[in-house]
Amino acid sequence: MKNVAVILKAVFVVVLLSLFINPQRALAGEPTDGIRSAIDGVIRVLKDPAFKGEANTKVRREKIRRSIQSIFSFEDMSRRSLGKHWRKLTASERAEFVAVFGAMVENSYIGKLEKYTDERVLYEKETVRKRSAEVRTKVITSTGTKIPINYRLSNKSGQWLVYDVIVEGVSLVRNYRSQFATVLKKEPIDNLIATLKSKAENSM
Repeated sequence: MKNVAVILKAVFVVVLLSLFINPQRALAGEPTDGIRSAIDGVIRVLKDPAFKGEANTKVRREKIRRSIQSIFSFEDMSRRSLGKHWRKLTASERAEFVAVFGAMVENSYIGKLEKYTDERVLYEKETVRKRSAEVRTKVITSTGTKIPINYRLSNKSGQWLVYDVIVEGVSLVRNYRSQFATVLKKEPIDNLIATLKSKAENSM
């Protein structure tokens, strides 16, 4: 559990870094354009003097959260992260899980996102297959290190939304699935939801 949590933390920090800091415009296409639009919105918030400082933390993070929500499908990510356990949930349990899971992800990493300003993102390739797509990118750090990151998206109701991120071959969803499966072998879904809710409330 602890090792998985450490991996997840490292992966998502890099994910947010690549999503929201100084993208290089090169690749064009609907999936990439959606990601780029959200990136531009976050960059504007991070650079706007009106949102800087502790006094503006609440409004700044709310604006960043809206950009994250505009390109991530937390419902799809939740379903894939729970795997076979998703089918066992009632409609109300699914709704609650998606809400607390999404809040945990957002709250845990928005603070870290605010610290990055100088990295670049290269858009290298976009592959579209009917209702699924993958956008391949590389993050260029200030030291010149290149970190490959792939975004997997699905198209529902005409909008491309991210449901998984692969950082150097490590899948965010796969790691969550492993972590959640371990918990659900011993505990009911209510306990997992309570744990995620606690993490969400204490992570900002």
